[in-house]
Amino acid sequence: MIDDKKDSSLDELLKAIKGRQDNDVVFNRFTEGWIASVQPDLMPEGSLRVCRDLCFNEHGALSVPLEPTEVVGLTSSFYRAFFIAEAGSTTYYYRHVDNDGTDDKLQGSTDGVSWSDVVTLTSNEWEAVSYISCQAEAAANFYTYIACSSATKKILATTASPIGCTKPAAGPTVAVQGVGLTGVYKYVYTYYDSAVGDESEESDESTITLTNQGCRVTINTGGGGSNADQVKIYRTIAGGGSLYLVTTQAKSTATYDDTTADADLETYLDTKAIGAPPTGATILGNYLGRCWYLGFPAGGSVRTNKLYYSRLLKPGTVSVDSYVLVGNKEIPLTGFKPVFGTAFVFNRDTVYYLEGSTPNDFDAKETGSSVGTEATHSIDANSMGVFFVSRDGVYVHTNAGASRISEQINWVFSSVGDNLTPTIYKPYLNRCKGVIWDDQYWLILWTSSTERITLVYDIGKKIWRIRSVDLYCLFNDRTNDRLLVGVKNDTDDFRVHSLEASTRDIDINLSPYVITRETSFPDLSWLERYRVDAKGTWVLTFLVDDVPVFCTRWDTNFPTTLARKDVNEIRSIVHGASGRRLSIRIGAVDARPLDTRFYGVELLKR
Repeated sequence: MIDDKKDSSLDELLKAIKGRQDNDVVFNRFTEGWIASVQPDLMPEGSLRVCRDLCFNEHGALSVPLEPTEVVGLTSSFYRAFFIAEAGSTTYYYRHVDNDGTDDKLQGSTDGVSWSDVVTLTSNEWEAVSYISCQAEAAANFYTYIACSSATKKILATTASPIGCTKPAAGPTVAVQGVGLTGVYKYVYTYYDSAVGDESEESDESTITLTNQGCRVTINTGGGGSNADQVKIYRTIAGGGSLYLVTTQAKSTATYDDTTADADLETYLDTKAIGAPPTGATILGNYLGRCWYLGFPAGGSVRTNKLYYSRLLKPGTVSVDSYVLVGNKEIPLTGFKPVFGTAFVFNRDTVYYLEGSTPNDFDAKETGSSVGTEATHSIDANSMGVFFVSRDGVYVHTNAGASRISEQINWVFSSVGDNLTPTIYKPYLNRCKGVIWDDQYWLILWTSSTERITLVYDIGKKIWRIRSVDLYCLFNDRTNDRLLVGVKNDTDDFRVHSLEASTRDIDINLSPYVITRETSFPDLSWLERYRVDAKGTWVLTFLVDDVPVFCTRWDTNFPTTLARKDVNEIRSIVHGASGRRLSIRIGAVDARPLDTRFYGVELLKR
């Protein structure tokens, strides 16, 4: 039976939601229709990811006009792609200039009007550009990082100057000098650009055997490129093993006499995480200062499905014990998250890769990295499912039959809270509509096809049952300590309802619910993007009669319509971290499929 009594878990949930001011939730529906992703806000500040024709930026606020005025316009296929990134208070627009098969260019602009060349790539390199991002490093310098199939380019965003250090051509020269060390030692060194915090790939190793002796390390002062101003010297402890930082010194200093005791070595050099991704690797994106990619193991020539990362942005180590890679039959690797708290919603055309612990025999066959097929994972023609990347592994929920539903629901929640008890609704839980991860809680939306019942759960305790609706979206309204659901009722009206703590069983057609403003829409079949920021600003965009409509808040300036008949889809939304500005990238009609325009609008006038 449905428990209508107030559950203390709801209070805890709302408190957790209120406290997560820095973790906006982003919902995306990819324009190709092959996958929808529901994921928390986990990308670094100012990062942009590109998924074929779809671009989205997690944080970067845009300096654009306050009204929905065209700020960047393209009129031909000469310009093939736009990227947006923010460095400090400045928004940088980047466009790819297609020179009809010759060398292409990346051009940059701060106003969308005046452009200058940034870097040159060949046409085939631009076909595989994965992302462009701005990162703040030492001395508050911002640089743009461009990743493609056969090159990794880095430039200072503020000056368009190329940056980066090249690998030493050879290992250091080592010779006996001083006293204090005994054993076999290996030395390497790297070049370092202290202005932007960029470190080259390490040199080849040089080995020396010492008996109560020291070692003089000699490096090449002329290498590393014009940006390198320092070198970092690393060595193993006696007998080999990991490399540890011995010293950082000016590149102009040719030698260093090392007598450092093994016990005094602390800073570890993660050799797997240095240097650019190899040519031909599939670059997935930028997270926690790393370039994550699928490619070749160290020293190998055969491509694998293993996930690698390159320390091109800043040093540090990141565990990749649990991650999920999502794609489809045509483009098998297009999304990933190497962190817990991630959820992907997939359909029957999705091919996915899993890496992580596998406590349940359902996906034990996926131990390691391997490709899944429809048959392997029992996905039928009508099924949908969800990936969970949790603290203790990667989980998959599919909907292939009632027994499988019950088993997988219990399994998903068994490691993070009290077991769910879905016996009442087991025959009807055939579709997962979405997932929100908010620090400690899973919010799962299950929709019934027979009785139109949507169940909203936390980490194993049922919160609400919503009847007689099709549920489209779920908002975390942290400002007002509540959850909001967007639903479509029997009269095909789209409404937003507040899920209050005192109400547990809801009939949308019978029960009124007090919200800031309840508004009906004529059609929600083209729902494209929606987002809630930490300040309670809600953004909803969809198409009505092929005209994009976007809404800022439910209670002010609602709705706002871009009355343009020459556009056919909303490609992306960039919502400022301040909650004040929105940029909409709109694709043009089929006659001009590469025509792209950016629109900006002020969301909250304060």
